[in-house]
Amino acid sequence: MLTIVCGCGREQTVPPALAGLTLLCKQCRGPIPVPSADGVVAPEPRPVSRFTISLPPPPPPPVRPVADVPADPAPVVEWATRGQRLLARVLDLAAAFAFAFVAVYVILPLVPGNGLVVVALSVIAFAALQVALLATRGQHVGKWVLGLVIVRDDGTRAGFVHAFLLRDGINILIGVLPGIGTVYKLLDDCFIFSADQKCLHDRIAGTRVVRLP
Repeated sequence: MLTIVCGCGREQTVPPALAGLTLLCKQCRGPIPVPSADGVVAPEPRPVSRFTISLPPPPPPPVRPVADVPADPAPVVEWATRGQRLLARVLDLAAAFAFAFVAVYVILPLVPGNGLVVVALSVIAFAALQVALLATRGQHVGKWVLGLVIVRDDGTRAGFVHAFLLRDGINILIGVLPGIGTVYKLLDDCFIFSADQKCLHDRIAGTRVVRLP
């Protein structure tokens, strides 16, 4: 019989047939190498947990190349046609006449003797409506009805400065000049037939009229 001693101090007696093997201590469950007849000690086994088994992590899911992911198509912005812009101007005139009609035939009978004041207030109210629409939406009444909008040449919002001051304000100031104003208005309207369909007031303000997508 062979006597082996564990590191915990416990002695065990084993038969010679187990020489050269490694046994487990009955007390601490640690490995005990049993020397062989020629004194060779079996190599210490690699400790393995009795409760868990370590498995390699699963491979990551395949990543789809970015180039293969379809991108959202950029919205296509269409220029307003000449007919649409003409119709928008007609609708603006119709809205102005509607304000005047209400002022003369609805409000004026209620306050007789104040015709000039009523008409002036109707003009101011319509102008304020147009300026508010231009500043906040880039639209006159007619363009709002038809779904047209004034934008800058780079596609950003025109805002108060470009939509009203530079586009309509300068246009009005030049249009009221004696002699020059008539020629300017004629040229301004003729430029709608250019390749990019931009009138003179659009070129001055750096704007264009497009359809809402």
